[in-house]
Amino acid sequence: MVGTATADGRRLLARNADIVVDKGPQPRASLAWYYSQGSVLVLPSIEEGLALVLAQAMACGLPVIASANTGAEDLLQDGVEGFIVPARDPAAIRTRLEWMLDNPGARDEMAVAARRRVQKLGGWTTFARASREVYARVMSQAMVS
Repeated sequence: MVGTATADGRRLLARNADIVVDKGPQPRASLAWYYSQGSVLVLPSIEEGLALVLAQAMACGLPVIASANTGAEDLLQDGVEGFIVPARDPAAIRTRLEWMLDNPGARDEMAVAARRRVQKLGGWTTFARASREVYARVMSQAMVS
């Protein structure tokens, strides 16, 4: 576990200390190393925009299990680069985690697909260029109207 845990999260981590290592918040520069130590990223956020952590993990070759409230639907295909689960559904997360454990070959294929998906996005420069094009198109339409 990397990041800040809520009080409930700390209790959960303490109960599962035999299988989860809590590293707490980490500097951005060290995140790639932490991602490389994992097998899957789980992001069960209740409310999020498009979570940057998803793309970061996928770029490091991790499949993801994320709630629909993380923007995951805009970044990955359910069952291809990881799984999208309903928010506030720990049973769905457990089911998908168990699947990842029981299917290491398929999990590895998801990891490759996750990295490939992020590579196809072209990085921040491509994103910025596309954003500028959208803004310019919207502004020109607004001036015509």
